[in-house]
Amino acid sequence: MALANDYKQTVSGTSIPLSRAEFEVIKARLTQLDDELRRLLNPPLVYATVLTTDTKPLVKNGDVNIVVYYDGKLFEVYASSDMTLKPTDNVKVDLVTKRIHI
Repeated sequence: MALANDYKQTVSGTSIPLSRAEFEVIKARLTQLDDELRRLLNPPLVYATVLTTDTKPLVKNGDVNIVVYYDGKLFEVYASSDMTLKPTDNVKVDLVTKRIHI
């Protein structure tokens, strides 16, 4: 490990003493910040209105096709077959995975 001697090399070439405990605190904080950044960069769930539902489950995974209206556009998304949806219902949709969330 690069920090085995408990020193960190800086851009200017000088060394700053860094204890194992300080390293672990910094590492944990960087992990938290990385998770938060990933969450913020992912598209959010959006609310959309159900227009049509297809009650026949898809063969591949048992989901059903749903057409929703969001931001002036139509999207074909998927929902679990045990969800009871009807036209005009408002649902949360992940536009990346094209899935309806409860």
